Formats: sequence, C-alpha cells, structure tokens
Amino acid sequence: MVRTTIYLDEGVRERLQRLIPPRKMNHFIKAAVADKVALLEQRQLEEEMKEGYLATNGSRTALIGDWEPIDLVDWPE
Repeated sequence: MVRTTIYLDEGVRERLQRLIPPRKMNHFIKAAVADKVALLEQRQLEEEMKEGYLATNGSRTALIGDWEPIDLVDWPE
C-alpha cells in the first residue's frame, strides 16, 4: 500500500465528517476512489470496443458473404 496526500474542498471535507466516522474515513475514501477508477476503466473498455467494432465494420460485411450459401440451405425443422 502507498501513502498519498489528497486535498479536499472545505465543504466536501465538512460533509464527509458529518457522514463518516473519523476512524472510517480512510476506508471510505479508498473505496470511493476504487469505485470511480473501476467506472473509468469500464468506460474506457466500452469506448475501445466501440472503436474496434466500427473499425472492423467493412470486414464483417465480407465475412457475412462467406456464410450466405449456408443461410440459404433448407434446414429440417
């Protein structure tokens, strides 16, 4: 674990002190930061997946053409 210093707006600090017991503040802030980082990573992954999808859109059209003969076969029901 690494120790770091953060600076909070006075209003945010006061709100935290009203809501979170002093001995639980560190745990609360660690959990809040971890949640925010996970959210940012999820958004980044979604953006990368979207970019990959859009980048391969043309090649998917060619791939669909490869499967067209099979799609036209009458399958037993």
